[in-house]
Amino acid sequence: MPQILLYAASIVVFLHGLIHLMGVAVYWKIAKIKGLDYKTRLLGGRWDVGYWSGMGARPAQVGQANERGS
Repeated sequence: MPQILLYAASIVVFLHGLIHLMGVAVYWKIAKIKGLDYKTRLLGGRWDVGYWSGMGARPAQVGQANERGS
């Protein structure tokens, strides 16, 4: 039984990784996937926060912490 659970979990993690790969490919404009349009907007689409909402926010925070000596 544990062997079957291991295989099932492996398949779920693999598929999850493929979904993330699709998102990165669309974000980097390597691929165009119909129905997967990378837009990060707030306030009902009125504020396009773009890069800084996700992938760029954490490195910026780490850089600021390093400058402060934290």
